Amino acid sequence: MRLDAGLDETQRKQDARDVSGWLALVDRLVDECHPEQRDFVLDLARYIVGLVGRGGGKTTAGNVRFVRCMLTTAGARCLFVARTRDHARQLIWLETKEMFTRLGFVAGKDVVYNESTLTATLTRNGASLRLVGADKIADLEALRGKTYHEVGIDEAASHPDKLLAYLIREVIGPRLVGSLWLIGTAGRRLKGLFYEVSRRGSKLSRPWKDRAAYPDWKGSSLHRWSLKSAIDATADRPIPKLLELYAAQQLEIAAQGLSDDNPVKRREYDAEWAADDTLNVYSYRIYNEAGELWNQWNPERVGPLAIAKLPDTFTDWVHIIAMDPGFTDPTAINVFATSPSDPSRTIYHRLCYEQTKLHARPIAHLLIGSELKHDAPTGIIGAIGEWPNAMIADPAHQMAQALLAELVEVYGIHIEPAQKGFRYKVGAIENVNGDLVDGRIKVLKDSELEEQLLDLQWDESKTGEQIERKGQPNHSADCLAYGRALLQQFMSAIAPPPAPPLPADPRSPGYVPPMLTEPSEDYSHLMGDDDYSALLG
Repeated sequence: MRLDAGLDETQRKQDARDVSGWLALVDRLVDECHPEQRDFVLDLARYIVGLVGRGGGKTTAGNVRFVRCMLTTAGARCLFVARTRDHARQLIWLETKEMFTRLGFVAGKDVVYNESTLTATLTRNGASLRLVGADKIADLEALRGKTYHEVGIDEAASHPDKLLAYLIREVIGPRLVGSLWLIGTAGRRLKGLFYEVSRRGSKLSRPWKDRAAYPDWKGSSLHRWSLKSAIDATADRPIPKLLELYAAQQLEIAAQGLSDDNPVKRREYDAEWAADDTLNVYSYRIYNEAGELWNQWNPERVGPLAIAKLPDTFTDWVHIIAMDPGFTDPTAINVFATSPSDPSRTIYHRLCYEQTKLHARPIAHLLIGSELKHDAPTGIIGAIGEWPNAMIADPAHQMAQALLAELVEVYGIHIEPAQKGFRYKVGAIENVNGDLVDGRIKVLKDSELEEQLLDLQWDESKTGEQIERKGQPNHSADCLAYGRALLQQFMSAIAPPPAPPLPADPRSPGYVPPMLTEPSEDYSHLMGDDDYSALLG
C-alpha cells in the first residue's frame, strides 16, 4: 500500500504540473485579439515598439503577451513597468486576474496573487508577472541580477529619457532572454527615445509590415495603430465594444471641436506625433468635409511595378518623373500624370518607389530596364508606356549632381535639376497646397508619399523662419513639390477649354443682348496731338 500511495502521490504531482492544455488557451487568447493587437502579440523581435491611439487596446495586447509567455515558458519571469506602482496596479492588475479567471484558472490554486508585491505566479510551472513603478529608483535597482523573459514599459513617452536608457541598457538589457516592448500614445514633445524609435522614417526601427524586407534586422520592430484602424481591420467581423467606444470618441471629438489636424486629436486618437504648435507642411486630406475621398485615390495597380492605372476618360496624358536622390537615405522616384483635355487639371500619382543605397546603374535599370534600350524601354518608363514629357531631380548635394551627370553621360538619361533655395521650395509647396485644397492632386493610398504628406510638420529656425522639422522623411514629398512645379509649365502651355456659348433665346437665363452697331464716325479732325479734351466740348 505504501508503494501504491507513493505512485498516487507521484501521479498527483504530475497532474498538478500538467500544462498540456495550455497551448489551446494561448490560441484562444490570440484569437480574441483584433488583427493589430495580434501582430503585436505574436512579434518575436527582441525590441518591440507600439505607438497606439486611445482605445486601441494597447494594454490588453501587452497583457496577452505576458500571459502567453507565462503559459508557454516554465519559470518565465515577466515584468511590467508603469510610471508609478499605483498606475501599474490600475492598468493591468485587475485585467490580469480577469484574464486568468476567464481561462479557468482558480485564484489561490492555479495562480497565486501577492498584493503587497503585485506579483502573479502560476503554481504549475512557476512563471510569474511582477508590476513595478518607475518613480522609485530603489525599486528599479532591485531588478538587477534577474533574468527576464518578457518586459513591458507602458506610456513610454511619459518616462524621462535617462531613466528609460538606464533601465533598458543597464538594468534589464544584460539579462534579457526574451522581448522588451515600449508602448504608449504619442507625447507633446517631438524628441526622446520613444519618439526616435516610433516616428515614421526612424532609423532605429522598421515597421512590422516590412519585416520580410529586413531579414537580418537587429533594431526595434514598430507597430502603429489606432481605434479607427482596428475597426477597419475587423470590418469582416465587427467587434461591438470597439464600435461603441469609437462612437463615443467621435462625440467627444465633436464636443471638443477637434479638427483632423488638431495636435491633440492626432496624438490621442490617430496615433501620430504632433507638437502643440504643429502646423502641417502639406494640406493633404484623405476626405473632405462632406466625407468624400479628396486627395487619396486607390486605383487598380498593374504590371510588375504595380503602377496605377489611369482613368480611361482621357488619352493625351502628360507624364513627369520626379526623383530625390539619396544613398544612406532612400532615393525616391515618383510618377505623376495630368491630361491637357481635363478642365480640372487633376494630377494623378501613379508610382511611388523608395530604396536606399542606389547609385547610377540601378537607377538607370529602374527607369529604362536592365537591357538599357532607349527605343524600347522597360522599367518605370516602360510601365508608363512612353518616355515621360520631362524628368526632374533634386540636386541638393554634390553626390546628387554627380549622379545626374553619370545618368546622362553614361546611360543617356537626362534628368533636369530642380531649382534650389528655400524660397523656391516654399513657393513650390504653396502651389501643391493650393491643388490639395481644391482636390486637384490624387495621391496613392498607403504610399510613402501619402505618409509623408500626413506627417510633415513645420518648425521654426533660430532666426524665426519657418522650416521643415529635421529628421522627418520628406523624399517623396519633395518629388511632389518639384514635379508639380515642372508640370505647371505644361499646364500653362495648354489652352483653357472654350467658354460655353451664350444662350441665343432672350428668355433664357444668362442671355446677353448684342451690341448695337452705328456707322463709324471719324473725330480725329477735332483733336490735335493727344487733345482728348476736344471730345468733351
